[in-house]
Amino acid sequence: MGSLLFLERALLESLSTGAKSAREMSMDLNFSLPLVNSILFNMTKKNMVKFMGEKYLINRESLSHCLNEWNQPESLSWEAREILDGMVDHNPMNFPSETSFLKLRKIYFTDRDLALFKAQLVNLEKFLESLPAKPRRSEKTCDKTIFFWGMTNYKTVLKSILIR
Repeated sequence: MGSLLFLERALLESLSTGAKSAREMSMDLNFSLPLVNSILFNMTKKNMVKFMGEKYLINRESLSHCLNEWNQPESLSWEAREILDGMVDHNPMNFPSETSFLKLRKIYFTDRDLALFKAQLVNLEKFLESLPAKPRRSEKTCDKTIFFWGMTNYKTVLKSILIR
């Protein structure tokens, strides 16, 4: 079935709380109704969702064999690229707000600095794991926060860019 588009994943997350009409998903995701209908049409053709009694629901039988493929490193990397592209296009580095920002630092770590940083990351990961991953019924999917972090070195990034 290939990689899952981020827009498709968003619709599946919206439907994960239960069956919804296209209008309900439009409001939940803050997408236009024509866009939701277009995505749902394609997802229905792929047997990802089914339409029953005015509402759409996840086709769990069809999707169960796809989950492993969608959670492969290559598919998850594609999703991360889509998210990063969306954040950079939104330009939060120039216009940060309380809910949308992107920070980038180029630094030299000493061994001690790196050890301290890794300890702080452990604390951050524990905190993030303690937060709810599933929405309460009243929360909209579009209000979910995307939080990511990572680090690499110039050598890795330069090599990746040169390979493209």
